[in-house]
Parts: sequence; C-alpha cells; structure tokens
Amino acid sequence: MWNLYSKPNSLAIKIKYSNFKKLLTEKGLQDSGYSREILCSPISYIDFQKPDLEKVKNFDSVFTKDISFKHENEFRIIVKEKEREIPQIHYKENMHRKSIEKLHNEFWNYSGIEMSLIDFQTFEFEIVHHPKSQDWAKNNIKEIIRLSEIDFKINESILELK
Repeated sequence: MWNLYSKPNSLAIKIKYSNFKKLLTEKGLQDSGYSREILCSPISYIDFQKPDLEKVKNFDSVFTKDISFKHENEFRIIVKEKEREIPQIHYKENMHRKSIEKLHNEFWNYSGIEMSLIDFQTFEFEIVHHPKSQDWAKNNIKEIIRLSEIDFKINESILELK
C-alpha cells in the first residue's frame, strides 16, 4: 500500500475501525446547520465479471468495489445531507450571468463537505511513518503533534520496502 498510494516522508493515520465507528456515531460531527447522516461500513468486494447474486441484492455502490481491490481492506465514512433544497438562481441587472452562476454553484453545488470530529483528541489515532521517511520529516511530525497537545502515538512502519 505504501508503494501504491504514497511517497517517502508521507504517513498513514491508523485507528481501529470499530472504535472509530463507535466514537463517530456517538459523538457525531460539529454542527453545521445541515441535517446530515453518517454512514460507516467496510467495503464489500465482489467479482464484477461474475457477480454473486446474493451480494448484488444488497448492492450499495458507495460501499462496493471490484474484488481486484480486496488487498486494500478499505472502509468508508460517508456523510450525506438528509435533505437540501437548492434555490433558483436570481440574476441581477448589471452583473454578469456567468459570475452569478459561478457564485451560486460554489455555494450550493459543492462536491464535498468539511468534516470536523467532536472531541477529536479522544480518538485513538496512531501515526505511522512511511518506511522510507527521513529523520527531518519524522521530527517535523513529532513537533506538530507536540504543539497540538494531542497525545497521538507515533510509530515507524514495520514494513521494509525495496
């Protein structure tokens, strides 16, 4: 996974799935004024070339990937708005239509939302350095964690990369 999805001096953030799901569903997210639902689930891996009809009955494209990605052993957190009505665009005189549309789309048609965890410091995250991380990068991370005053464990990866 390090070779596929990272570069030297990067890091991984590790947490036990069951603990994360429990804390996230109990504590939730910072209130943003929108009605949101949190969905957490491991990914189901199915063979898209020869789908198992039993698994297809419960098919949810958000939590399903082809079996060729099974090595990722992934889980996803989806935060979705329960309901949001997008108002019509109101054009104004002496204002360019494209500018109004751009502003409207930036405000209403966003592709993602910012997620702020409540009591973030209580989540038992562990930081794992890339196997090829250099000392300066490790020291920078250590200092950032120290300054944040959050007690995250910081460990080296146990893997060796060629």
